[in-house]
Amino acid sequence: MEVSLSHGSTLLPPRLGKLLARGGALLVCLGAFSALPAQGPRPFFDTFNYNYPTPASKYWNPGDPSTRCCPSPNGIWEKWGMDWNVYIAPQNVKTITGKLDIKVSAYLGPPPPKAFGGQVATKFTNAYGSYMARLKVAGPTGNPSQGVTNAFFYWSKQAEIDMEFRSRWQGAFGPNTGLLDIVMHKNLPGGGRRSYQAPVVLPFDPSKGFHTYRFDWYTNRVEFFVDSKLVKVVTNAVLPTPSMPGRLFFNAWTGNPLWSGLPPNKNTHFYVDWVNYTPVYFKTNKTAIHLSTGGQANFFLDALPARANRVYVVLTTLKETNLGYPLGGYLTLPLDLDWSTFIFLSMANTTTFPGFIGTFNAAGQGTAGLNVPTGLSPALAGLKLHFAYLGINAALNWFTVASNPIVVTLVP
Repeated sequence: MEVSLSHGSTLLPPRLGKLLARGGALLVCLGAFSALPAQGPRPFFDTFNYNYPTPASKYWNPGDPSTRCCPSPNGIWEKWGMDWNVYIAPQNVKTITGKLDIKVSAYLGPPPPKAFGGQVATKFTNAYGSYMARLKVAGPTGNPSQGVTNAFFYWSKQAEIDMEFRSRWQGAFGPNTGLLDIVMHKNLPGGGRRSYQAPVVLPFDPSKGFHTYRFDWYTNRVEFFVDSKLVKVVTNAVLPTPSMPGRLFFNAWTGNPLWSGLPPNKNTHFYVDWVNYTPVYFKTNKTAIHLSTGGQANFFLDALPARANRVYVVLTTLKETNLGYPLGGYLTLPLDLDWSTFIFLSMANTTTFPGFIGTFNAAGQGTAGLNVPTGLSPALAGLKLHFAYLGINAALNWFTVASNPIVVTLVP
């Protein structure tokens, strides 16, 4: 069965018809959206053009329970310690000439070596979205056994998404080469954790200048970019994708001879020129509509500026399931399609389902909605409508993004 749908002068690809004509397969928990912060994502862009005061000399040992202090003037950051064998000094984090500067202090004392690094984290949590920063990392210290790790990462009690740079490896493969370690961890309910690590050799030395690093976190995968070039995709099949909101961190540390290296005998610096977080999500202002009074749920689509002016379609199903439909590559539509999908799709852009087929604006955003009239049968109480959207590149006949699912329940 082939289905062709038009929106203005844009013809939706026949592949969508094949999708609707077939059943579902595997993936994506429909409850993932509910794990987002209740207040919704908090986008931010920080250029560090302010004075971030440093406290009087203070030193935090691993696991010190008082290891938070010093909120930034803009309310985004606070300084953190670490809960494992790493020593932190909050005064090692400061701003200088419009950049965040995180230092690892030189260690010149007797063994055992104990050098202090620095760490900041957002004061609030976020989840799915695009995290991007322009960074210049520390390079080799001159002693191959010494080194530091600089990291840009998300952390929660559930998982980690890391972009890490080990100073010992910058320039190790040639004068214009570097190494980025992509690391992810997923804590297991019964204790222990699963991990994933992938080294990425860079065609430049990241300690010699600033470059842009980014990870885009979706419900079923994480994509990693360097200077806007995709370098790695980690899917649910490799490691379960995090769903719990967490904080964004920057840190610089040392002391693990198997990873960072031994503490350096000179100061090292990790510079952050700017950082930006933009959520990519599908959200609704109502998760329930009363049959007795009717009502409207407004949907907001944010697929990032990279999908600007692309076609989208919102799909619906009544089927309560944790299954999904794989679209090929690393995309999965987080719905298990059933007969109702065809019925609702035929009602797209009516007064009941406004905006269900549309075009993202210049910011990669769109709106849709669900209008429930009064007078519907009370027998419909408890019915759940599951929604997700697809972004489509009609010229290439391909899907570009699949959103998280949202659920609206009809109540008496």
